[in-house]
Amino acid sequence: MAARHDVFLCYKWEDQESAEALRIALVERGLRVFRDEIGLEDWDPLTESIQDALRSSRTLVALVTPRFPISPHCRDELHQALTAAYSLDSGSTRRVLAVTQDVAVRELRPRELKRFRLPRDGRPPAELADTIARKVSEVDGRSFGDAPALPVPAWWPEEVARDPFFRGRGAELWDLHESLRAREKNDDLGQSVVAVRASGGEGKTDLCLQYARWFARDHPGGVFVIRLGGSDPRFAGTDLTLRSRYLTAVRRIAEQLALYIPPGDQGPLVALRAMLSTNGSPYLWLVDDVPSTAGDSVEWMSAPTALGKTLLTTRGRFNLLRRISEELDLGRLDPEAARGILTAHTPARNADDRRAVADLVTLLDAHPLGLRLAAGLTVQRDFAGYPDLLTSLSAAEPDGLELATQFIGDLGTGLARSFSRVLIRSFDTLDPDTQQVLSAASVLSPAPIPMTLIEHIVTANDIPEALGQACVRGLMTPVGDDAFVMHALTARAIRIHTGPAGRDRLRERAVGRLTSIVEAADGDRAPGDLLRHLPHVRAVVGLLPGGDTTVMSSGDHHLLHETGRVQVEYDAPSTAVASFTALHDACLRSTHVDAMTRYAALVGLSVAVGLTGDLSRALELKQRAIADLECEVGENQPETWTARSNLAVSYFDAREFRKAHEAFRDAYQWRYRSLGPSHRETLIALGNLAIAYAYLDGSPTELRRRRLTSHRLLLVAQSRWQLVASADDPAVLDVLNSLALSHRRLGRPRDALELTARVYAGRASRYGETQPDTLDALENLILLQHEVRDPDKTFQDLFLRRLVAQGPAHPSTMTTMLNLLRTELARLAPAQIDPGDAPASAIAEGDLSLGEVRLDRDHVDLEIELTNAAVDLQAACVAAYGSDDSRTMAATAYLAYCQAVADHLDGNVDVAAVLADDAYGGLADCRDDALDSEDCPPEELAVLEREVEIAQRVRNWINQLLEDAQE
Repeated sequence: MAARHDVFLCYKWEDQESAEALRIALVERGLRVFRDEIGLEDWDPLTESIQDALRSSRTLVALVTPRFPISPHCRDELHQALTAAYSLDSGSTRRVLAVTQDVAVRELRPRELKRFRLPRDGRPPAELADTIARKVSEVDGRSFGDAPALPVPAWWPEEVARDPFFRGRGAELWDLHESLRAREKNDDLGQSVVAVRASGGEGKTDLCLQYARWFARDHPGGVFVIRLGGSDPRFAGTDLTLRSRYLTAVRRIAEQLALYIPPGDQGPLVALRAMLSTNGSPYLWLVDDVPSTAGDSVEWMSAPTALGKTLLTTRGRFNLLRRISEELDLGRLDPEAARGILTAHTPARNADDRRAVADLVTLLDAHPLGLRLAAGLTVQRDFAGYPDLLTSLSAAEPDGLELATQFIGDLGTGLARSFSRVLIRSFDTLDPDTQQVLSAASVLSPAPIPMTLIEHIVTANDIPEALGQACVRGLMTPVGDDAFVMHALTARAIRIHTGPAGRDRLRERAVGRLTSIVEAADGDRAPGDLLRHLPHVRAVVGLLPGGDTTVMSSGDHHLLHETGRVQVEYDAPSTAVASFTALHDACLRSTHVDAMTRYAALVGLSVAVGLTGDLSRALELKQRAIADLECEVGENQPETWTARSNLAVSYFDAREFRKAHEAFRDAYQWRYRSLGPSHRETLIALGNLAIAYAYLDGSPTELRRRRLTSHRLLLVAQSRWQLVASADDPAVLDVLNSLALSHRRLGRPRDALELTARVYAGRASRYGETQPDTLDALENLILLQHEVRDPDKTFQDLFLRRLVAQGPAHPSTMTTMLNLLRTELARLAPAQIDPGDAPASAIAEGDLSLGEVRLDRDHVDLEIELTNAAVDLQAACVAAYGSDDSRTMAATAYLAYCQAVADHLDGNVDVAAVLADDAYGGLADCRDDALDSEDCPPEELAVLEREVEIAQRVRNWINQLLEDAQE
């Protein structure tokens, strides 16, 4: 067993005189000091005796001179000690000290090292030795060898395997660590956002993933990896394209976490933000391959909550000093690490090998991706040594020169040539199966590629073996259990080298497979299998930056259309807009696209745009689609009438009820004549017509007559639906819901209640208890129960469900709170409110197409009404129960929520934070007292538990609002 040491003295051999003087001074102060007295060549690994001495030392003192950074052994010893110290002392590096001589403070790396200065004569003054001895005495008796193994980070959306080629970059890893902590050290409450910049293949992504592994204890909440594939210089995408990729990746993470995703584009972020806030643990948010054109997009790509630290990788520069904490330029890989990558599979055997390895590193300019590919060549059976490899890669070949011209802008002239040679040599020496697998991967996106997708594209005999060979050669990297990723530079080089002929067949198969996956998707929820395939859709239809730019075929058009349709169905309108925009633009560019394809693109785009809330543009697009269809296929064709029905929905959304009614009436009459009275499309049109008719203006007598007519139309629709669809069909449930609300408008609340109970039960069975349509039905049910004075469900329970499922700021959550306040006020102070009128403005209306249409109201008016009602309820509770009662504290939590949603008033959130803290603390105390009590009824305890959870979620949300405002 190695002797125990207090200090391991780390120094460059040329500085041994100063090192010895420092050793003597420390020994005189009673410290046991290890100083290696054997000089090593740069090629030599650290000896076992040195490794043992380092593991058995409590601290490391590095004598840092201008010669120190060039020593691979010094760097290795320093970073081993830093890593062990970090694990031993909960992230502190106080066990590692630096004594500098002729080195400026800014040159010391990592910057967080405790630094002392050594005089120029190399003789340590007594004060310096005393200070070091005191610092060593403050460290406990454990040695570096006692450091526990680094924890394994939790990766999302999939496990990221250890990179067998990663070497060096220790200083850069600690620079990243320091940069991400800089703001917290300066008491800056802003979020840490660090950008890592380098050209393609330099190892930006590998560095950030290695950082996540090394410093896993800093982010126990997990590592979230968003792969954008967008920093290629040829990226010409819009902010919408970028946002679509980002939101798709975030949605996949939320799906993998099995979170409930609220409706809308921001649903995945809302779900993740709620989970991360509740979890309360720091996490790492890695957004890979961000285009330098992203601009202000960096704002919305950063970590969803203040507990997250954000790492961005890019080939360009952002120049957003306000938002980016720091930009790190990734420099050239040091020679030792470069040699380590090149010899990862096959060590250098002799001096000739070592010289050839050094020359190969120079030839490839220490480029990590190029070195990785060259290392793959050393596993060939006919590998004759590094000198032979150097000779073959130095030879000029016509194919290599042609390929090199395509990479000069990315890599520079010299590296472009050598990179091209190593890529060609690597690809050409593989068997046909592996070449086919690589060609297939090259037509896809630089995102993880599921093995099952490759299996449907290629005809290779042994696909797992081919993928294994590709990984050994450094041409692909495994991700998770069943996916692989190819670097964008590698994919582009393979595309250029192989030519389009054989690749076109692979691309066509990929289009067919992706179309099958998209068509099979369930629109209620985007399955993970769909989401992991979506990044490859744009690639195979020719929209990948730097990829194949083929003319879109009818199959490509269909795939894009189906992708947009599914994105609309799982409520991701912005991503759908990106898909339909790409399809629409492609249709405009092509002279070979038929009218129906152009129409489908335009209608799909109009629907998606309408769902984003841009009603005026949606109306314009739908009107254009109708005009085009009337010219192309005629005025009385099914496609034209479908377009007119879509336009009617937009009129209704824009509250142009007379135009909506006229359009629905005409559509119903045409469908009745053409499709028959019981066709699904006819019945949907009848339901839409009935709803729109009830909204027409008029005198009280006219309104009553219209409501009766609307009710009769709905009864007809219901009777016909019973003949053609099952009881739990969404359309049947929608008609029942509209019929229930019609009963209520006609003054028949008990009939409305009976039907609403059926709607709620049907939706809960079909969609689940927390789906928005189900929650809307539950709200209607509770409102009607209060109207008939027979409530058995509470708005408090519904409000909690909405907080979890839809988020605090969702209009439906706000409406539920208003209903809660009104019913509680009616119970406490009946003279202040007529409970019969309470639900009228908040009840959900019937469906026109997919979701439910609520009676819109100005949000500012709603916020003011919420605040006033909450103030009244809190005052009424104080008067009725006193300020320390749990019911009063619950009312205080409601008031905090209402103050926070009324963000148009300055200072509201600050007031809300105080109220929320007070309410949560008081309710938690009441709950704890009830738990300690033996006579607290279970139902009272359940109410307390619910109110504590509401208060906690409201408090967490308000704190997040404050943090966002400070940023």
